[in-house]
Amino acid sequence: MNFITLCLYFLLFFAVGGKPALAAGPPGGLSIEIKASKARIAIGDSLSLFCTVILPDSIQAQEPYLKDKSLFIDAEKQWMKEEKTSAGNVRHYGFLTFVLSADTLNVGPFVLEYITNTGMKGEIYSNTLELRAAGAVEKADAPPKPNHGPLKITSKGIPGWLLFLVLLALLLAAAYYFRKYSKKEVLDPVSIKPLDEIEEFERIRSLHLLENGQLKEHYLMVSLAIRGFIHRNMGFEAMYSTTYEIRRNLARKTQYREASESLLELLAESDMVKFAKYVPPVEISSTVIDRAEAPVRKTLEQMVIEKEKERLAAEENKRSQAVEASQDTDKETASAPGGEL
Repeated sequence: MNFITLCLYFLLFFAVGGKPALAAGPPGGLSIEIKASKARIAIGDSLSLFCTVILPDSIQAQEPYLKDKSLFIDAEKQWMKEEKTSAGNVRHYGFLTFVLSADTLNVGPFVLEYITNTGMKGEIYSNTLELRAAGAVEKADAPPKPNHGPLKITSKGIPGWLLFLVLLALLLAAAYYFRKYSKKEVLDPVSIKPLDEIEEFERIRSLHLLENGQLKEHYLMVSLAIRGFIHRNMGFEAMYSTTYEIRRNLARKTQYREASESLLELLAESDMVKFAKYVPPVEISSTVIDRAEAPVRKTLEQMVIEKEKERLAAEENKRSQAVEASQDTDKETASAPGGEL
C-alpha cells in the first residue's frame, strides 16, 4: 500500500466512519448582514445600524445581538419588520447606537442563533463594519478652542435668565432623584430564597399546560423558574438580564460549567418558543421540566459540598490559630524570669 492510498483511507475513515472531516456550515439560504446609515461619523453622532436576516421556512432564529459590546459602541434595537419572499422569511432590524470614540470603529459581528425543524442548533455571524470616526476638530494639528463659560453662550441667542432656570431645574431634579433612590432598600437574595428550589418546577408540572395546548406559557414559566434559580444562587440579577448577559455572567462560574451550559441551552430554547414561534417536537417539549431540574439539582448538590468544605476549613483554621496562640503563651511563660524550674 503506497502513501497516497494510505492517505485516501485515512480521509475516508474520518469522512464516513468517524467524525466529519469538515465542520458543517450554516444551512443553505440562511444569512445575516449589517449596514450603517452613514459612513462618515464624528464623536457624539447617533448611528443607525440595519440588520437583514433571511430565514428559510425550515429554520427558526432568535433576535440577532452584538457579539462584543464595548465602552465605545453599543446597539439597542428600535424596530423590526418581517416580510415573506421566495427566499423565505426576511426580517429587517433597526438598531440605534452613539459614537463615543474618535477612532476607527469595528462594528460587529452580530450573532444569530438558530434551530432547524430537525432540532439542530447553531449560530452564524454577520459581516463587520469598519467606520472611521472623526475627532472634535477638523484638523489634527489645529489648536484647541478655549472653553466658554455658560453666560457666554448667550451671544448665540440664549438669554442668561433662561439658562439659569434650566440649570436650576436640573439641580432640583437631581436632588429629587437622589433623595428618592439613594435610600432604596436592596433585598438580600438569601432572604427571598424559597425553601426548595425544585418546588417551582413541580408546581409548573402540576398545571398541565402542555396537555392544554399552552406551549408558550409552559416554556415561559420554565424559563422564569430557571432565571429565578440563577438570580438567587449565582450572585447577579438574572431576572432582569437578557440570555446573552446571563451567558456572559455564568462564564465566570467555572465550577458550575456543565450545569450552566444545560440551563443556557434551555433558556435559548425557551426564547425560540416565546419570540420566534418555534414549535419543538413533542419528545423535546415534554421533557423540558426534567431537563431543567437535573442541572439545578446538580448545582445545589455542589453548593452543599462547597459550603461543607468551607465550614471544615474554617474550623481547621480556628483550631490552628488556637494551637499557635497556646504555643506562643507557653514560650512567653518559659522565657519569663522564674518560668523554668
